Amino acid sequence: RRGAVRAGLYAPALFDSVRLLRDETYGVARWNLPSRRLEESNGTFLVNGRPLALFHFSGLDTQSSSPGGRAESRMEIPPGSALASGVRHVTAAEIEPAVVEASRFFVHVNHDPQRDPRLRLYEDDARHILLASDETYDVVISEPPHPWAMGVANIFTQDFYRLVDRRLRDGGVFAQWLQKYQISLDTYRSILAALQSVFPEVVAFNLGASMDSVLIASRRPLRLDVAELERRWNGAELDRVGVHTIEDLLARFMLGPAAVRALVQGARVNTDNNMYVEFNGPRDMVLAVGPETFSAVEGRASPVEDILTDPAVLLGSRERLERFITALRKLEKPTERYERLLSNVR
Repeated sequence: RRGAVRAGLYAPALFDSVRLLRDETYGVARWNLPSRRLEESNGTFLVNGRPLALFHFSGLDTQSSSPGGRAESRMEIPPGSALASGVRHVTAAEIEPAVVEASRFFVHVNHDPQRDPRLRLYEDDARHILLASDETYDVVISEPPHPWAMGVANIFTQDFYRLVDRRLRDGGVFAQWLQKYQISLDTYRSILAALQSVFPEVVAFNLGASMDSVLIASRRPLRLDVAELERRWNGAELDRVGVHTIEDLLARFMLGPAAVRALVQGARVNTDNNMYVEFNGPRDMVLAVGPETFSAVEGRASPVEDILTDPAVLLGSRERLERFITALRKLEKPTERYERLLSNVR
């Protein structure tokens, strides 16, 4: 299981008579590549000369994609999928050189970003780049490891979000990955509250049927126009992640702005100074919390019309509504409300 390897590191502090067996070919990941030699030989990956047994892909974005839009300039933390769209310039920040080096193993799926002239890559801390440069962006994408990972919690704080806000152009959009597993509801709400305290408009999408989510924030209303989505649709890229239709995308919508505001009501805002997530994140991971967070967040799910400029385009079309219901079923989401609406569409 994903949390089992790291949870095992805490076992000696929590239990008596624990013995850890170590093998450098297991648990290879972005955070320990500098201490191991990873190479390819005759189609086999070797770790210090021995066959790789287990690689931890957390934080290594090899196949994600985005549908693109009007954005001309983006910042991505770490470098990932923005180059797959029609964007003109991408500034990427990756603090771990080994991740940059490892990206060459995935050129068959990641569009070989290091050879793309639109990319400017900084092997540096993203907060430092945002603080030191006056450059502004249409979109900032943050794809960090889990909040409980060492040195990561400070990109889930109000201070970081304020820094992002200063670097976004008028109407700019910020997106950040956040999981709903190995995290308590209080910690999840604290991060969401920090984001919503800076950006008045925050929405959340699920990543398929997983317990991962993407938070999207802006100072302007966040709405999706179905006709505009069709015009910009990048089918080849989105097919790779199981998003074949606009209805597949809309089925992943989870929380609208009103639902986010209700969820964070009374929550403690995570900041650099109080380090709320810094201290609570590791505890959440060790205690294996998460199911209650998933249930609580999913239980507050917003209706799809909260994200649409014209809900009738979806809800008034029998063909679209049928596709939307099918997409919800694939994600094991409730469909009863939309089935009732379908019964009234001719």
